[in-house]
Amino acid sequence: KNSAIVLTEDERWRNHYVEGLKERVSDEFEWPSEEVEWTSGSLGHPELCGKPCIRFYFGNCTKGLQCQFCHLEHDEPKRKLDKVQRRNLDNLSEPQVISLLLHQLQTRSR
Repeated sequence: KNSAIVLTEDERWRNHYVEGLKERVSDEFEWPSEEVEWTSGSLGHPELCGKPCIRFYFGNCTKGLQCQFCHLEHDEPKRKLDKVQRRNLDNLSEPQVISLLLHQLQTRSR
């Protein structure tokens, strides 16, 4: 069973564009080293949080804690499930979804 996540051409282009932005500003930008309060979009970081906040990245996010985007550092671009994977996930019962999440959480906590 192939469970690889497939990016569309648009998603690949967007990831390439964001990486280019990161490279252009990386000399001037530093993620805050002190403990940061989590925004609404940061909850569940890094797997379940929102997309990275590009405004925060450039230092001009005005929404503060109410921002729906993540203000924490992301090492990899956010990945999305393809149509078949989303449909399969929608067909799972709640206990099945929880068991999948528990397995992933246990694996990552080791």
